[in-house]
Amino acid sequence: CMVRDLPESAITEALHLTNMSQAASKLVGRYSLGMRQRLGISWALLGNPQLLILDEPINGLDPAGVREVRSLLRRLRDDRGVTIFLSSHILSEIQQVTDRIGIVHDGHLVAEHDTAGCPAQELEDYFLRITEGNEIA
Repeated sequence: CMVRDLPESAITEALHLTNMSQAASKLVGRYSLGMRQRLGISWALLGNPQLLILDEPINGLDPAGVREVRSLLRRLRDDRGVTIFLSSHILSEIQQVTDRIGIVHDGHLVAEHDTAGCPAQELEDYFLRITEGNEIA
C-alpha cells in the first residue's frame, strides 16, 4: 500500500505511534471520536514532520480519549522532538502537554508565557487580562 508515495512501513509506524494498529482494518465509519482524532494525528505524522499543528485535538473526547491523546502528544514531544502548535480553549489541558503558551487574540500573537510551574488558574487569569485588554502585551 502506498499513500502519497510513502512505504507501508511509514503507515504502520504512524498507526503504531497513535495506538491505532489494531483498528487499521476497521472501517473509519465505525471509529469512535477519539479514534478519529488519533487517525488524524496518524495521518499528520506520515513523513516524520518536526511540527504538528493541531486544532482542539481533545474536543469532544471522553476522559479516556483525552488521556490517550494527551499521552500521545507528550510522547511525540519528548521521544521524537516534535514541536506541537496546539490550539485549545482549555488552558489547563494546554498546560499538561506544553512548555509555553501563546495567546492569540483577534488573529495576532499578543503574549507568550512559560507553563512550567504556573498554576492553571494563574494562566486563565493571565489569558483573561490579555484578551479583555487589561494588560498590554
